[in-house]
Amino acid sequence: MEQRERRRFAERLSDTELASQLPDGRAEHLVRRFPPLQAAAGLQLYAGDGRQALLSALYQAVMQRAPELVPTPQDLAEAAELGEESVIDLLLAEVDRDIRLLLDEPPERLWALLGLGLEGAPVAGVRQILDALLTIADDGHAPGTRVRMLTGPVAGRIATVVSVVWGSSGPPVAYRTKDEVAGGEFGAATGDLAVLAGQECLGR
Repeated sequence: MEQRERRRFAERLSDTELASQLPDGRAEHLVRRFPPLQAAAGLQLYAGDGRQALLSALYQAVMQRAPELVPTPQDLAEAAELGEESVIDLLLAEVDRDIRLLLDEPPERLWALLGLGLEGAPVAGVRQILDALLTIADDGHAPGTRVRMLTGPVAGRIATVVSVVWGSSGPPVAYRTKDEVAGGEFGAATGDLAVLAGQECLGR
């Protein structure tokens, strides 16, 4: 994240122009922006071969099935000239959320929608990319964030966020976390966890 913050304007402009180009440029931009992460306890996040191809196919699918959500190429091009990827994120917020919700569909329905045979596709890695992207605007905890559980039988345990549960709008409604000691996954409402101090923001 620190390296991204130090980018010169020309570099930010190039990144933003790429981010504005649907579907392939946007997919490439997000894969670069959210590279694989080695999280606590050896947990690998944002990973998997074929992430860019899957993202591109998902953007293409939404462009075809819900064109009313997609900004015009002119609007995207004009926004890209500002050199601020957050402006592109705002324009594409509904598209990005629609894609993220698609990834919660049963695999057979998702594959039928995409028209591709994607057995072994990196769904988890792409889901985490979109989770991180959406938490930037909606004040959530991106995958890889270490938290302390506050309630229930797991109170006091340290865990890592592995995915986010979204509604049709608004901030996260819950999280899936992985216990750093026992290794099991469990759900947590937004008020059931606290972010550990001293962590770098993962919504980069």
